[in-house]
Amino acid sequence: MGTISSGVGLASGINSQQIIEQLMQIEARPRALYEQRIAGNESRRLAYTTLETRLASLRLAGQQLKLSQRFQAATATSGNDDVVVATASDRAATGSFQVRVAQLASSQQTVSQGFASPTDTLGIGNLTFELGGKGLRSESSINDLRGGQGISAGLFRITDRAGDSAVIDTAGVRDLDELALRISRNTDVNVQADIEDGKLVLTDFTGGSGQLAVRDIDGTAAEELGIDQRVSATTITGAQLDGLAETTTLSSLNDGRGVDVGLNADLTVTLLNGSNFDVDLTDAKTIGDVIERFDDAAGGDATLTISGNRLIINDNTTIPPLGIGQTSVASANGSSAVQDLGLIGSSTTGTFNGRQIVASNGSVLIQSLAGGDGIDTSGGLTVTNRAGVTTNIDTQAEDVAGLIDAINNAGAGVEAQINDAGNGIDLIDLTGGNGDLTMAERGGTTAADLGLLGTFAPNTDPNAPDAKGANLQRQWIYGTTEVADLDGGNGIGAGTLEFTNSNGDVFEVVIDEEDDITNVDDLFAKINDTAASFGVSIGLNDNGDGFTVTDTAGGATQLRINDVEGQIGSALRITGEAETGETTLTGSYETTIEVAASDTLDEVITKINESDAGVAATLLNDGGNTPFRLSLTGRRPGLAGQVLVDGGATSLRTRDLSEASDALAYIGGGADAIAISSKSNTISDAVRGVSFELTGVSDQAINIEVASDTTPVKDQLKALVEGFNTTISEIRSLTDFDVETGRRGQLLGESAVQRIESELYALLRDRVVEGGQYQRLGDIGVNIENGGELTFDEETFNAAYADDPRAVERLFTATTTQLDDEGEEAVVGVGLGWLIEERLDRIVDPVDGIIKRTADAIDEVTRGYEDRIDQLNALLDGKRARLERQFFNMELAIAGLQDQQAAVSSFQPFNFRGTGGGDS
Repeated sequence: MGTISSGVGLASGINSQQIIEQLMQIEARPRALYEQRIAGNESRRLAYTTLETRLASLRLAGQQLKLSQRFQAATATSGNDDVVVATASDRAATGSFQVRVAQLASSQQTVSQGFASPTDTLGIGNLTFELGGKGLRSESSINDLRGGQGISAGLFRITDRAGDSAVIDTAGVRDLDELALRISRNTDVNVQADIEDGKLVLTDFTGGSGQLAVRDIDGTAAEELGIDQRVSATTITGAQLDGLAETTTLSSLNDGRGVDVGLNADLTVTLLNGSNFDVDLTDAKTIGDVIERFDDAAGGDATLTISGNRLIINDNTTIPPLGIGQTSVASANGSSAVQDLGLIGSSTTGTFNGRQIVASNGSVLIQSLAGGDGIDTSGGLTVTNRAGVTTNIDTQAEDVAGLIDAINNAGAGVEAQINDAGNGIDLIDLTGGNGDLTMAERGGTTAADLGLLGTFAPNTDPNAPDAKGANLQRQWIYGTTEVADLDGGNGIGAGTLEFTNSNGDVFEVVIDEEDDITNVDDLFAKINDTAASFGVSIGLNDNGDGFTVTDTAGGATQLRINDVEGQIGSALRITGEAETGETTLTGSYETTIEVAASDTLDEVITKINESDAGVAATLLNDGGNTPFRLSLTGRRPGLAGQVLVDGGATSLRTRDLSEASDALAYIGGGADAIAISSKSNTISDAVRGVSFELTGVSDQAINIEVASDTTPVKDQLKALVEGFNTTISEIRSLTDFDVETGRRGQLLGESAVQRIESELYALLRDRVVEGGQYQRLGDIGVNIENGGELTFDEETFNAAYADDPRAVERLFTATTTQLDDEGEEAVVGVGLGWLIEERLDRIVDPVDGIIKRTADAIDEVTRGYEDRIDQLNALLDGKRARLERQFFNMELAIAGLQDQQAAVSSFQPFNFRGTGGGDS
């Protein structure tokens, strides 16, 4: 038989379940008491958690006040936001600054010749667009002249021979050509300015008999140009501006390729007398450093000097009797400094002339062409012009300008010029003849290297050159090229590159923003450090306009590169898979677009816009006879975003309406102004902590006021005061006792709360001896009122900060040195910001703080209550089970008795009678 399932006994009619529940409620009274105590502990625990949140906020305010940058905030105000908007950061240099914006960063604007219809075709050929490419003209600014000393901003007066005068302002001039144009266009004087052999030449055309004179008015620009002269002649020739100087940086040599400087000896010099010495160029930065190291190593036996744009070794020794001596320079320890400094070859005369290592103004070196391998100019050219006259031309030039001059000054009836794309040399026949124009070699490969070898039939297009040269592929990416200039000035960003080598091995290279990668050499080192162990390496491509990844692992799988995160591979143009059978994957910033014979102008525009050419193409209509022009706009501003546009064999010819340019601004006023250029319209490193957003151009300097900003400090002090008062209010609420209602605060009588309150008020009494004249919070306007709350008096603070801002800062941030447990000096914070944090750490420290220890104690007591409840529950369960068994047994007993009673009640009485025929 099972247990009783009904509250009312079937036999007894007694509600045993109700009786049991009543008995159990009496037995469970101790458990309810423990549950009440647990609920009280949970309430206390929650109160401490709330208090901890308040204190953590107060601690944060103290942490902020210990930071010096909170006291070094600044604000910047511009005199004209339409020209320049200034923003100041922490630690910004305060004061007044003048900023003159001469030029905003701009994008390239290029247009083609006119077409009759958008459906006109260009003919078969390839269009090339080289993003960021550098052509055969240099981009040197006026700041690069005089060996990097530049020409300062200033005013000078030109007086022509007729007695008329004009004032020339050099501020905002980008290069020497622009300065010459500014002088020539001035209508107040009849003086023309030209650039000849890197010198500014002024020519008077007045026919007057007076003197031609130039004098500085403000600054020393004329003196620096070498034209600060007064002459009776018609010409003033200035100083050499584009040659070497001791201040010339090594990184600027060789069109920016620089000089390889090792960690040991870089040069071994052998002199006429057979002696030799090593020159160590470690850490050399300028030509002056090189000269000093050379002369020190030579010990008087030789000297190194500058001659124009090359270096010269003067050998002071003599050839020994019966000897044959020569002066020569050899590479040491694998350094390429010999070639980079132009000290190639030998001499038996005692004077060793190096080759040209700086191009003439506006030009580039021959050695920069063909991807940095240079082209042959030693042999010369043989030209037969269209009139049938043949001329031999000596082309032994070392820069492009010299090569063009050699052709144009040979009297061959042809003119050499840099092509529209800026990447090659074209020829124009000046004779008017109808014959073929022929270019032949004269002992070398000059004509072939220029793409001009052969016979050129008369041109049917009068606007096209008679002979179109090849793209000479000037190298413009070097190890020193900044990665921020790559991809049209967009940089490469951060991310993860995935490589799969020919063995199928997959590896990743992660480039973080924290990595110190500033130039291409840094980038190569980062990638090759991982890739080398997989037989993979990255370097410059053959044209010097991109990168090549080489696989030497020797497997059968094709090299593959993908971007996993970021766009590094795409920015370097190296993503994808190598061609079948190839072990290299080459990228270039030169985009080639194939033009079919049937491609219309509209279709070409679509192809350009769908490519990564770096330009946006559209169609212009100028309303003329051939009104439709292809318009190309650079997608990125600044010089890094310029694009070389080459029409190739198609009929497309282009010209730049405006060139891509960097922003140019002057910091300061008058002749002392410092020219600052920027790839974008933001200048952030000219004045410490101040960023200038250039929004317009102005002839006048804009005044920028940078002042200390106390708002962050006052905001933190207000947060401190508010946090303190909120915390004290919370403590009072938690420890309050209402006499009338008898309501007790959750933490009334708690010693931990009393200790917390004591620590809070103690921080108001803290004194900072190292703070100077302000040593307590009350000294700067933070005071305790009679009610126990803090107040903050801004006027008192402002007066204190104005009087001694350093003392206010030290009140919160002061540190000192103390000996640690190991006897070493350690920096220890003693300012109020440190002390507030220290005191509050004692309260809210997550390991050993007052609140943590108190909460742990509460939890321990609660666990004890819970254990006692578990024990009581076990006892109560046992009692319940006994009572249920007892009632069950009672019911059984009663049921048995009832069964017996029923049996007795069922008995019937018996009557006994005889069996005879009568009565007995």
